[in-house]
Amino acid sequence: LDPGQGDIAPPGCLAVCRLTRPTVTNRVGGLAFHASAAGGGSVLRTAYIGSAVVQSPVAARWAVEAVCQSARAAMAAESNLPLVVNTHGWIHGVGRRVTLEAMQLLGPTHVVHLMLQEDEDWLGEMAATGA
Repeated sequence: LDPGQGDIAPPGCLAVCRLTRPTVTNRVGGLAFHASAAGGGSVLRTAYIGSAVVQSPVAARWAVEAVCQSARAAMAAESNLPLVVNTHGWIHGVGRRVTLEAMQLLGPTHVVHLMLQEDEDWLGEMAATGA
């Protein structure tokens, strides 16, 4: 769920991919090789949101729902695979809402959240939503 993650999908897109090996950005001439092009997996779904910065709540909500639906379908088809979600890291405004909606849609069993001391309020809010 990181629209700026160029080694998974084009910039400005949220994506769900089935990876067969770790991805490492290999930039040549400013362009990244995407997971499917580099033989590291296959892109199952992309949803364009307009830019690498989430600006439209409507586009973001649609994209999150579409990508999460595809992720759940892939998990149902291959139940032995883990689902790892890389989020964009924005903890305020539309970005915060996108992260919380994705967590509610996917129902993660584990969350790894890297944060600064001043970000603890966000973690408390997230826990209060039941995510």
